Amino acid sequence: MKAKKQILTLLLIVLIGAFALLVVGMSGGGDIDFTSGAKDALEAQGYTNIDITGISTKCAPEDAFHYAFTATNPATQMQVSGSVCGGGMKGWHTVY
Repeated sequence: MKAKKQILTLLLIVLIGAFALLVVGMSGGGDIDFTSGAKDALEAQGYTNIDITGISTKCAPEDAFHYAFTATNPATQMQVSGSVCGGGMKGWHTVY
């Protein structure tokens, strides 16, 4: 009987902990900046002076993330606007 009570107590503690993590996660206190992945992808392509300007409508529906950006193109050294799309298992790609 004592072992059963200990198991129930442990289960209750685990459930309270899981609930607390859920509440903290949903509170917005731990917001994740997904734009950092988009910026990293653009930097890997040689872009500089990158500014994520908002949400893009040019990406495909299956892309996990859709960001509009302005940046300096590495080939022309001119300021360009475009979209950086993807993320997750698909990877990132740019759309103009």
